[in-house]
Amino acid sequence: MENKNNQAPRELRGKPVAARIWRDLRDRTAGPAPAGVAPTLAVVRVGAQEDDWAYFTSIDKAFTKHGLGVTLCEFPADVAEDVLCDAFCALSANPKLHGILPLLPFPSHLDATKILQHITAQKDVDGVTAASRAFVYDGTGNGFPPCTAAAVMELLRHYQIPLKGMDVTVLGRSSVVGRPLAMLLLRENATVTICHSRSHPWMLAHTPLSVFAVGKPGVAADIELPHKPILIDCAINVLPDGRVVGDLSDAQREQASAYTPVPGGVGAVTVSVLAKHLVEAAGFSEEVRVNSE
Repeated sequence: MENKNNQAPRELRGKPVAARIWRDLRDRTAGPAPAGVAPTLAVVRVGAQEDDWAYFTSIDKAFTKHGLGVTLCEFPADVAEDVLCDAFCALSANPKLHGILPLLPFPSHLDATKILQHITAQKDVDGVTAASRAFVYDGTGNGFPPCTAAAVMELLRHYQIPLKGMDVTVLGRSSVVGRPLAMLLLRENATVTICHSRSHPWMLAHTPLSVFAVGKPGVAADIELPHKPILIDCAINVLPDGRVVGDLSDAQREQASAYTPVPGGVGAVTVSVLAKHLVEAAGFSEEVRVNSE
């Protein structure tokens, strides 16, 4: 389908957003570390899923390039719950570690909710604990939002997309993207509708901004988008032939005024947001940022 008025949709790429965040972090960390230790992340991997390893290597490469520390803690897929609970307690108590990132999901025999509560809120840099969810939902206590949800907000700010009073549809209600992102959008005074796998997202035909976070290629592809909306694609789907795609179809992108590509969109910002949370957890606040101008 042709784009209305034959205008090519604008690609909202993540690379310049991530570059800005990394520049900001470089300025923040230019001085001595508040605790005398460089910001360091502990990544916890259970089992041997290939996508876990790919995510870890992308983190390790980016963090090493920018002078941040990373340590990998690996456990077999059949690890006992109490072993993981003890491990997270030890990581939380280690003063040389400032953030903890569990690679999820855990194997099915593990109670992730029970295990993750052993991460202290100050080191929960990907918003997986109840304390972080409370922070996201009502602003109380300490914590960080999930990195993908925060990456969407960074991208919207970078491209100066005004959210105040805007109608936004979020497709997906997961605890790591859809629901926390809805809360972050509400903080910016957007009007948010959440859809899920059992709802009919008819409002896509009317809302100027929609976020896709279902994990299903071509979801809601049959809905016409005559008003040329902005479409944010958070999904990472690996097809049988190895290609990585998002939730948006080619036809949906053609009907948009702007969209985020997959790969190269929101995902490109996520690792830099993780670094931002780590640096803040290590005590480098914006107030003590070194001005490099």
